[in-house]
Order: sequence, then structure tokens, then C-alpha cells
Amino acid sequence: MKNMYSMEYTELRNAPHFIFNGFHTRDFNVQNVQVDSGLAKDTFLATRNLTVERTRYNDRSYLLGYTEEPLKFKIRLLFDAHKFTLNNYRALKKVFYQPTYKEFKFDNEEESNLHIVMYAMVTGTSEATHNVINDGYVDLEFETNSSKKYSEIMEDEYDFSKSASEKILEEYTKEIGAMSSLQEKLSRDLKQWVARTNYANIEEVAKDKNKDKLPDGWKLISGDKNNITIDSNGKMTFDNVHIRKRINPINNRNYYLRVKGSKGKIRIHENDYDIDTLGAHQFKYRRNLLGNSGTFDLDSSGDGIGEGWVKETPNENLYKDNFNLNMYKPNGIGLGTPELDGDWIKITPSLGKVPSIYVATTIASYMTKVVEAGKQYTYTLEIKVPANAMLTYYVQNSGKPVDQVKPALYERTMKLSTTFTASTGNALILYTNLVDAPFSIKNLKLEESPYPTPINNSGQFSIDKNKEEQKIYGEGRLKTQVNLIKGNKYLLVAKTPQSNSYIRIQDKVYTDRLSKVRYIPFEADSNKKEIVIGSLDNITTIFSHTRIYNITDVEYSEIKSQLMLGDNLAFDVDFTTTNNKKYGQIENTKEIYEETNQEIWKYTKTDSSASPPVYFTQNARWAISVKPKESLTLSVWVKHDSNNVTNRETALRLYNSQELLTEAAYTTNQTFSEWTRISVTYTNNTADIKDIHSYLYPAKDTGCITYFTSPQIEFGKTMTEWRPTPDKILDNKYPHFDAHPYFDIDFTGVKGYIDYIDLWELNDLNKKKLDSGTPIEKIVGFDYSKYKTFLSNSKKKIDVIKADLMESFDKLKSVEGINFKTLYDKIVLLSQEFSREYSYLDKGKNMKNYQWDDVQPHFIKIKDISVKTAEYLKEVTKFIILNQHKIDTSTKIGDDVVTVYNFGDDTVYPTFEIESTDGSDIMIKNNDTGEFTIIRDNIAGEKITLIGENEQIITSRPAPYFKYDAHDDTFIRLKTGHNDLVFTGNYKLKITYQFVLL
Repeated sequence: MKNMYSMEYTELRNAPHFIFNGFHTRDFNVQNVQVDSGLAKDTFLATRNLTVERTRYNDRSYLLGYTEEPLKFKIRLLFDAHKFTLNNYRALKKVFYQPTYKEFKFDNEEESNLHIVMYAMVTGTSEATHNVINDGYVDLEFETNSSKKYSEIMEDEYDFSKSASEKILEEYTKEIGAMSSLQEKLSRDLKQWVARTNYANIEEVAKDKNKDKLPDGWKLISGDKNNITIDSNGKMTFDNVHIRKRINPINNRNYYLRVKGSKGKIRIHENDYDIDTLGAHQFKYRRNLLGNSGTFDLDSSGDGIGEGWVKETPNENLYKDNFNLNMYKPNGIGLGTPELDGDWIKITPSLGKVPSIYVATTIASYMTKVVEAGKQYTYTLEIKVPANAMLTYYVQNSGKPVDQVKPALYERTMKLSTTFTASTGNALILYTNLVDAPFSIKNLKLEESPYPTPINNSGQFSIDKNKEEQKIYGEGRLKTQVNLIKGNKYLLVAKTPQSNSYIRIQDKVYTDRLSKVRYIPFEADSNKKEIVIGSLDNITTIFSHTRIYNITDVEYSEIKSQLMLGDNLAFDVDFTTTNNKKYGQIENTKEIYEETNQEIWKYTKTDSSASPPVYFTQNARWAISVKPKESLTLSVWVKHDSNNVTNRETALRLYNSQELLTEAAYTTNQTFSEWTRISVTYTNNTADIKDIHSYLYPAKDTGCITYFTSPQIEFGKTMTEWRPTPDKILDNKYPHFDAHPYFDIDFTGVKGYIDYIDLWELNDLNKKKLDSGTPIEKIVGFDYSKYKTFLSNSKKKIDVIKADLMESFDKLKSVEGINFKTLYDKIVLLSQEFSREYSYLDKGKNMKNYQWDDVQPHFIKIKDISVKTAEYLKEVTKFIILNQHKIDTSTKIGDDVVTVYNFGDDTVYPTFEIESTDGSDIMIKNNDTGEFTIIRDNIAGEKITLIGENEQIITSRPAPYFKYDAHDDTFIRLKTGHNDLVFTGNYKLKITYQFVLL
């Protein structure tokens, strides 16, 4: 029902527009204006005509009654000179030319709440006055059909077709259901408040509720738990103790870790951090699809192979016998005679010819099976190429271009492989350009595969569980299964500290002889699940902390862009442990170079002999292979102590041991007080691959001090902006997690303390706020006043529902012969149980009192109460069904009460449209006037219309159309103001009425 008290009354001509018969004057480019000069005039009250009578002896009149004249008013519609057209003029005539009264209502500029209407038509004289150029107006006279105005027609519909038992059951269902839902919501919302404080209950490190000497939830790894103390303020002291705790972070969520303490280390995502210097640490948890298989700390079978991995069996060689000399035919370009030379097959050309061979793929006698057109195959072999010879090789009729190996100054032994799609007449062809110079091959293999596999699985494997490393010797291959979905994007990260790594993802092979961290973004192009790792050639390689993450398209693009910049090939090493200490002392100053945010190292010369170099690779013999025409650049920041005893320079060198060639750069006197970045570049102008070593030679005189920081080794002719080594980039953005992530607190061999550990979970929005400088306290802070408001609002809502529930029980009290005490007592006990748990939720202002272990018992209990409340509804339902007949006889439950407000100025007689559902008697009563009416003799489905204004009662029954005999001739009226209407019986109802306004 519309609230008439909120109406904005629009009275007659104070509005610039009106609506007549549904047409708005604004649409005709006219506007209502004042008709007469001066102020506007409107009818205040309707004109009354009195009917009186006088006696001859009395000069006073006796009022017999009166009549009121209909409202009359004039309208002047002013043309809009810029918009008014002849079409508007003609359309206005049609609008106002009506044969009867039509709805008329005035509108103001805001067009708000058009609730007051009249029913009017044009009467009297209507004139148009204008100057023939669209300037003018129309005068109209209107007369209404009444001396009153009215509200819009109000229509309210109700369904009273349900029995008393159905009604009371609906009430209980609504109230108990709402109570259960609110209790469940309260328990669920508690999680949100807890999540704003420490996550995963890391703060419980400062509690020992069960008095077992160990912080709650933590496991002792080593040491004596009696060496752990926790004071009343939560400060923890550890002495030679190592403890661990599992955590359950959420995939793709951001986390912020903050620790304050002294000594010891904290370990997270397989990295150790000094508690003294950690301060704050951020990371994003990503679920590692390799799980524990990427950690390499388990080997239950004892075969040296990490858990979840198995040896890969090489594919079958389709050639039966590599030493069958008949396989190797001259290809027509040159001549050659194959002969055995140990485990090699030597191809010697005829005099004056170049050596060549032709190996077919279709001769069944040489093969276990011949190739099939359309399938992919791979050739591999080892070959000795003579000095100064260029080798050419290709698969005939494969559609692939020819491959060549450029000549070198010395004989080379190398592996070759080529993949092709089989067609008709495929054959492997090899030849050199050097007359009378033989070449040799061995281990020729043809396999049905889009990639090569070793000749045999001769690799060996071992695991270092402490370092969590998988060692692979020879050409070993290990494989595992990962759930990769076609079209999804992934990132594989593997630490390979000795480089020379082989990785195959589905059918794509990735090899690398340099990187100590493999960083491979890829898109799954099929639903194959196989991942293979191994070593190159016979070189030992190591894999550790290997992970595969599902990444977004944005992350995929960022990674690809970052890889295009190239890697910083300098190793992130501890120079105090990897360099020679005989002639000088290296120490970590613990200071940070601001430009790169990297540690500053100090080298103090203790011996006046030539300085051994500081190397930026894994060891002094480590070299980087530079291909012909490639360039390699080494750079580093250097500064000398201003108190150096001599002006000795520092040298930066790239050394080529094969050519005994050194490229060097030197510092100048400017570096005695200022940092300078020096660089040196080597370019390979030969036809061979060169192995380049990188060294820093500090100032060599005794007592000289050289500071250095942020080395960078990169491919290219010039140094570029410094970037972290790959392992730092990856560990920060894509840290390693195994299937069950954990925290370690490790004070092994030391004594120290921890004041607090905080770990917060941040969504992406809060992570952006943090990155933009918002303090962490403002993001995760616990607003106690808001929490109190949250609790209070939740309690108020439940109390309101509880009050409604008690009212429903009061209704049941009016039903004779039923006993619901057991039900009543049960809901009272449930309410008391909830109130008790609710009182425990306020633990004061200290946010650290709201850890998950603190709140979880109440969360579980309230959730359990919610379930019990929902179960209680079943008992109530059963009780009402059993007592249905008694309840249905109750008028207190069966009657329906509707409140109607008459906002008008006079009494209203509404129209009641009734549809009986069961034929029962119908009673309508106005409690505020005491009037009531009863309609009897009804049938199911009968439609009855009670028209109070005309005192008519109509039925849908065939005959009679009027139902006066079954009605007591009382028509319910709505007095002005409040009206409580009571309805008895089972039926559907529609009430229609209009308020009368003076």
C-alpha cells in the first residue's frame, strides 16, 4: 500500500504540466500558465447549495441538507514557440475531445508522486489565441464529476486460503528457519573477522595450553623441549631447538609475514631467513602441481629416485644392428666405404671424393619395422667431424631444410638429432665438404617419437635428502605425471645448480647448459601428463625444488617479457665460502647498496702477492659457453676504501682459456670514495664455441680494501640495467611449496628469542594497497568497535526472531487440548545455549585474542546450534500435523488481520473481491468501527464481489447474480485513519479503494 503521508500534493494550477487521459502536456510542447492577471485562483472548497425551510413564526432557517457543485477550473496552455507545430495543435484537439469524464492529474516540475486525481472533461468555451507564427495559447474550461478529488486507485491482494494449522506452521518455518540461518551466518562471518588477524594460527607459537612444553600445534624436530620458555607477554626463548608447524594456505592468496626476534632462522617455502634481519616478508602461495614430487626429500624404495618419479625407458631403436655395414650406402654425392673402427663406423671416401652415407628407412631386413607415413620419427647419432670440415645432414623427402655444422680448426665429436614426419622414400643423408677426409659415426638410432631418447637407460640416480636434491648421472631420464589441461598456461621452475639440464614437457624438449634455475612458461597443447627431467650427455646434473604452477594469461605474458630481457648469469653465492681466503679476507658488510638493493661485500688484502680472483660463478672452473658471433658482458659495482695504502686499481676480466685471451677493465682513482660500475665485454669472432671465465681481481697491495656488489653476467655487447639473478626473481615471485607447506623455527646451535610472529592473508586488492604504501596495520588491523557492532547487530536480529517465535507459541496457548511444553522448553534451552556462546565471542580489544584456535570452538558450537535449530523445525512440523484438527478450530490462529490506513478526508467504502477456496463462511470485521459482515452459503471456487460504494454484492454463480439473501446487508467502511480489518474463512481477497480528498 502506498503511504499517503509521503505524498507530495500537487494542487490544481500551481503545476506547469498535467496528465489528461494518460497524455502528458509536455509531449505536445505546451505549458500550463496563469489565465488571469495577478495571482492564480483555485477552488479552496466546493460550492455548496443548501436546502432549507422556514416557519412563519421563526426567522431562522432549518437545514434539510445540501448539495455540492462539481469542481470547475480554467486552463491556459501556452505554445512553445520553438517547438510547437501544427501536428501538436491537431493532436491536442483529439486528446481533449472526449465524450465522458477522464482521469486528470496535475504534475510539478519534478514529476514526483502523482497521487491526486480528478475525473474531468472539457466544457464551455475553448479558444485558441495566437499571432499566426506559433506564438499563442489555448484556453480551456474543465468540469469534474465530483466536488472532491481522489487518490489513485489502491489495490491490495491477500491469500487467506490456508488453514490455521498451515498458517502456524508457516510462521514456525519462517521463524525457526531464519533463526537457524542467522546463527549459521554468524558462525560463517566469524571467519572473516579472524581472517583479518593472523592466519593459520601462527601466533599460537606463543601459547602452550596443554602444558607439554611445546608451543601449541608445533612439532619438535630436534633439541630438548625443556629449552623452550614462554613468558606471560608471549615472548619465547629457544636454546638449541628446532620446531615445525604445518600450515594450510589458500591457493593464489598473498601472505605477509612479520617476525621480531634475535638469532635463529625461520624457514618458509624451502628458504631459510635470519630472524635478526628478516623483518617483513611477502609471498604468494601457489599450489605446486608436482606436490611432494618436486621436493626430492623422500626415497622410500631406496633406489636413489625421488618419490613420484620413475626411470624413463628409452624408445626402441628401429634399426636391428648398428654395425651392419650394408646399411650405410654412398648417397651419390660422394663415395665412401664403411668399415668398423672399434665401436665406431668409419666412412672412408674413394680417392679424390668426399665421404657420404645414405641410410634408408624402408628396408625391412635392416629394421624391426619400417616407418609409416604421417608419423613422427627422430634420428640421433654421434659423429666425429674432421678438422676444417663442414658437415651437412638432412632427411630426404621430409620437407625440412638442410642442417649444417660449420668447420672448426680441430676434430670434434658431437651428437646430432633431427625429427621428421615420415613420407615416401625417407632416408638419412650425411656428407662433408672435405675431399679424402673420413668421418666416423656410432650409436645411430631411429625411433618413433617427436623427440630423441637415449640409446639405453644407462643413467644413475641418487638423492641427498638433507639438501633435497636429485642427482642424475649419465644420460639418465626420470618421468612423472602431472594433470595438465589443454589450453591452460603453466610455469615450470626448477633449480638446477649444476646446469646441463634436460626437461621435456609433453612433447617439447628444453635443454640448457648454463642456467642454474630453469624458468619455462608453457601452454598445454594436449592432455598429455608426462614431465621428464634428466642430464645432458654424460654430465651430472642436479634438480631441486621443482614446481609447476597454473598461471594466468597476464602472468604468462609478464614471464615471457621478462625472459626476453635475458638472464643475469652471475651466481647468487656466499663469497665468504666460495673464494680463496689465503691472500685476503672477504666479509659480508650486511649493508645494502641502495640502487640495486643488494648486499655489499668487503675484500681486505692480507698478502702482497698477486690476488687470486673473486669469481661470480659456482666455482673457479665454471665457464659460460659463447657461440660464434655472440658477445658476453660482465659488470660489477666497485668502491675502494679511502684509506687504501696505495692507489692500486681493481681489474674485471673475462678469460678465454682456449685462446689464452683476456678482456679486462680497470677502476680509476675516482673509485676511492665513490661507487662506479665497470664492465668488460668479450665477443667471439671465431668459428668455435668458446668457454669464458669471469673474475674480479681486487686491489692487491697488503691492506687495500675493495668493496663490490651486484655482479651481472649477460649476453650482449653492452651492460644493461642490473636485474636479480634468476633464482632471486623466481624465489620471490614463485616460491617453492610442497604438498604440505610448513613453517620451521630453527635455533639449532644458538640461543635466542622471538617477540612475535605475524602472518596475514591478503586479497589482491589489499596487496595493491600494501604495495602502494598503505601500512599493514591499516589493512589488517582489528577494529574492535566494528566487531562489537557486528556482534550486537547479529544478536538484535536473532532476538527479534526469538520474540516472533514466542508470539507463535502464545497463539498455540489459545488452542485447547494440546500440550507443547516439551517443544517450548527445547527452544528455550537452545536459546540459552546460543546466548552463552555469543557471550564468549567478545574477548576484548587485543586482536591476538581472536586467533582461529580461540574462535574455532565457538564457531563449531554456534554452527552445531544452527543445525540443532534446523532439526527442531522437524519436531515442530510433526507436532502441528498431529494436532491439525484442534488447531484448525482456533479463531485466534485462523483469523487474519490486515491494517488499512485511510489517508483521505472522508469515509471510504472499498470493494472486496473474494474467491472462496473451500465454501466456508466468510466474515469481514473492522475492529476500529465495530462493523462486521458475514457471507454464507458459499461454494468452493465461487467468486464474490462486495461493492460498498453502490451497496451491491455479486456472485459468479450462474443465478442469481446477486447474493443478498446470503448477506447481512452490512457493507464495511474505512474511517479516516487507522482500520484493523479481521478476516475469517478460507479465501483469496483483493481490496480496491480510493481515498477522498477535499
